Amino acid sequence: TFADEEFNVKTADQTLVSDVRATTLTNRAAKRASKSASSPKGDATALPASIDTLVSADSCLSHSYEEENFECGGMKFVHHAMSSLHVSSPTSPTSKAKSYYYSMQGHALKCVERYCELAGKKIETLKSAGTPCLDDHMIPGHEFETKGVLAPVASRIVLKVLFLARISRPDLMCAVNTLTRCVTKWTIACDRRLERLICYVNTTKHWVIKSIVGDTADKLKLAVYSHASFAGDLKDSKSTSGGVLVLVGPSTFVPLTWVCKKQGAVSHGSTEAEIIALEAIMRMDGLPCLSLWSQIIDVMHPDLAPCEPKGSAVPAARLYDIISLEFSDWVPPSLPQLRKEPKLVFVEDNDAVLKMCVKGRAPTLKHCSRTHRIDLDWLFERVRDDPAIFGRYIHTKLQLADLLTKGTFTVDAWCALCLLMRLGPPPPKQS
Repeated sequence: TFADEEFNVKTADQTLVSDVRATTLTNRAAKRASKSASSPKGDATALPASIDTLVSADSCLSHSYEEENFECGGMKFVHHAMSSLHVSSPTSPTSKAKSYYYSMQGHALKCVERYCELAGKKIETLKSAGTPCLDDHMIPGHEFETKGVLAPVASRIVLKVLFLARISRPDLMCAVNTLTRCVTKWTIACDRRLERLICYVNTTKHWVIKSIVGDTADKLKLAVYSHASFAGDLKDSKSTSGGVLVLVGPSTFVPLTWVCKKQGAVSHGSTEAEIIALEAIMRMDGLPCLSLWSQIIDVMHPDLAPCEPKGSAVPAARLYDIISLEFSDWVPPSLPQLRKEPKLVFVEDNDAVLKMCVKGRAPTLKHCSRTHRIDLDWLFERVRDDPAIFGRYIHTKLQLADLLTKGTFTVDAWCALCLLMRLGPPPPKQS
């Protein structure tokens, strides 16, 4: 997904063609390896060099884990012991990837104790929960209008959980984000949502988000997963934008930050909601982090030279030499030149958004400048002209940002997304 740079923005059709080609090459390599293994002169460990470039982070790491099954809140997981992970790559066949995590089990337990103290309940009475959210369609309509029991103390509980979700638990963000908007207008429905959230926190209080690092800085890329739930709010039909910023590489997966934000206006289609979500995550997290990563590349790899922007008719260094009325008032920028080495890949599961970025226009979304107060031209210009920005299509079931947009998940679907996000119990300590 991230290694192919043949296309600037890769749509669903192009992704399908590449996947079929990659599968074909992999099958051919397997046949050659089996033939060479059966032949006495063959080398069973030799593979074509082109196959090595097709290995992604998940495929490279999944076969090196020590797997251990566990069950939590009705959910069955496979736990990966990453501390003993060895990664094989073409450049360093014996390199060892390092993993780390930040545990906030104590704070999660404090959140549960605060709720039980203010709600007058005991921890032993809390049920096991597989997901943190409730489907709003299951709550009676009159409960959205009646004031809740925990209205006077709701903020003391919700904001404590918000700190936990913001630092190390992205799986709590959607539920907490919904409750924080209702602190001043608390209802019985909010009481139900908060109880479900606390039951989930109590069930998964020992969970951590794990990170894996096994590559140098010049081999890493920033990946922005953006998604939106279309008309997810039952009251005002507004959508929720979700985004995850991840540092990825052949043997690296590090979640950096995540965003869950309700959109300011009603979107009239899923494509409109998706592109508003993409604009928000790119503006708030993607591009600022790209500037920071560019500085890191300059410090750690000064031998990599900057390049000119895509589509630049006149190089920036020659603008001083051109004497014409067009460039008479030109002032050189104070920012450094754009570089191709630090790469930012935005990952979308909506093919229409990717095609808008390819064409550089959205004729049916002219109203967004008045409804959402957003001009999409800057986004299209960055995608088309910035040599460091790429777009890729991904299947909906692999969209990490789906965790942050809605709460209507089955336990199996929630389990799959948590595993993709590296959320789960900490690896066992080695003696």
